[in-house]
Amino acid sequence: MSKDFTRTLTKISLFAALMAVSALIYIPLPIPITMQTLVMFCALFILGGRDGSIAVFVYLLLGTLGLPIFSGFTGGAARLLDATGGYIIGMLFGSLIFWLLDVVLPKREIFKIINSAVCLASIYAFGTLWFTFVYANGEKTLGAVLLTCVAPFVIPDAFKIYLAYCISKKIPHRFLNVK
Repeated sequence: MSKDFTRTLTKISLFAALMAVSALIYIPLPIPITMQTLVMFCALFILGGRDGSIAVFVYLLLGTLGLPIFSGFTGGAARLLDATGGYIIGMLFGSLIFWLLDVVLPKREIFKIINSAVCLASIYAFGTLWFTFVYANGEKTLGAVLLTCVAPFVIPDAFKIYLAYCISKKIPHRFLNVK
């Protein structure tokens, strides 16, 4: 195994572990406010779209396999089928969209912010549709679900994106060996 490959695996593993720990820091609401999105955006900003998405995948895989690393010390595939499961799965789709945009858009700082906003919107979209059609059986209107599941989280999540961006600027790139 090459030294670069080992470093990459280590960084991906580190961010997957940080996501696991940060999900345990939460405010218990019907849809908990966790810090895993902060770490997810740090991973995407610091590692880039590809490796950040892999870190998200590893985190989701470990939680799906039963490690209690989702909010409330929960884990297992059944956790993905509850009310917030769509938001958890949406993190993977959002990070993949971030990666796609990272590849096709110019490498300027403003596009990192745009990518993260699109990523967050896709997490909201996936989670909200999941909640509306799977969990609520379509009994709630889309507006009611958006008011409950998205509106209270927009400002905290925007702040997390800003904070992740600031953190990513403070990490010395020579330390992470990011190209």
